[in-house]
Amino acid sequence: MAEEAKSDEIRATVLFVDIINSTGISGVQDAATYNRMLTEYQSLMFDVIVDHVLRYRYTPRESMSGRGVDIRTGENYEWDIEGDEVRVFFYCENTDYDVRSALQLALKMKLVWLTSDFNHAAFEDKGLVFDVGIGIHTGKVIRETKDWRLRSRDTIPRIDGFAINIGKKVEGFSRAGQIYKLFLSGNVRSILEQHKNFAIKFSSDRQQKLKDSAITIAIFEVVSFLDHEVFVFLPEALKKRTIDRVLELVQTAHLRRDLFWLYLLVMRFWLMDVTGKDESRDAADRIIRLGSAIMNFALQFSKPEQNYLRDYLSSVNNMVALAYTARGLESDEIFARKIFNTTLSKIDRQNIPARLHLARYLLEAGDFKAATKHCADILMLDPGNPTAKAILNKAAEEAARQGGPSGG
Repeated sequence: MAEEAKSDEIRATVLFVDIINSTGISGVQDAATYNRMLTEYQSLMFDVIVDHVLRYRYTPRESMSGRGVDIRTGENYEWDIEGDEVRVFFYCENTDYDVRSALQLALKMKLVWLTSDFNHAAFEDKGLVFDVGIGIHTGKVIRETKDWRLRSRDTIPRIDGFAINIGKKVEGFSRAGQIYKLFLSGNVRSILEQHKNFAIKFSSDRQQKLKDSAITIAIFEVVSFLDHEVFVFLPEALKKRTIDRVLELVQTAHLRRDLFWLYLLVMRFWLMDVTGKDESRDAADRIIRLGSAIMNFALQFSKPEQNYLRDYLSSVNNMVALAYTARGLESDEIFARKIFNTTLSKIDRQNIPARLHLARYLLEAGDFKAATKHCADILMLDPGNPTAKAILNKAAEEAARQGGPSGG
């Protein structure tokens, strides 16, 4: 008699990955060549997932009677690879953690596939880059061992539910992405927006009706993501090759719209090397050159395209200003302030990072009234912003100490 299945309702974060236009690739390659491509893709995805699960301390199963240990299923995660589709499910007791973990994993997957031997050869031969589309969703699922699995002596409980279907649909929409081709459902965005120190921005709300369903979901493309840890936490065996090929691609190829997602990550990666020392100032110069080139490149886009890219371009502009600030040469602060002001005047009047940096400059310069104005504007957009509150309090203290609202 088969063991009775046990069910638990839990919340899972689901991540789907597919090679964009893999059908088109298979149509122009013979079976052996396509198989070599698929073998490399699957091997890279395996390496990244296994490393990520260990690094983020998800819990593996210890044993499975009669079948050994399958590392694809743990106590709080599952993953599988079939063809060019990758499925990863996280369900520890902290959904915030799972969502941020899935986002980090998604970017690492994009990086290692971009720099694969297949993509490297395709780019050198014909200038082609075969990207992946990614969708992330979180929702309630059932974790249980289905009856047919029990009867086949597979007692591993797995998740199932409509949230998985939605996650797959979100990934399908990612092919229409304009920057990262990484799409999130509305509830994933809501979770990420609660973390103000997580430097990520999203496209405007896009309502999509699910095929053969009355259900409509909100989806968002990631349009700006600043996180050097995506490079730092790559699998050790892949890290050097990935970083070397990324930097080669960025520094030798002409600007390309399909690589916009990569440029901002690289600029943030370079910023780690900007310390104000003479030997590291070339990193700041690279950021300034690349960022300025992107801003000029974007001028050729239509107004609707520029509007879609607003958050991306404001991040690029701010990164250039940060490079000037960190470089520390004479007059660099003047350039930085000018660029932050450009972000606010020409790209995004509500850009909080630009206002924060300008408020700091104004506080140091003794213009407490202007610093206070910037902080008040920030607190209108983000009432709990701790940095704005700290600058506001400091400006009030300094103004009072110097005997006037403007510091004399």
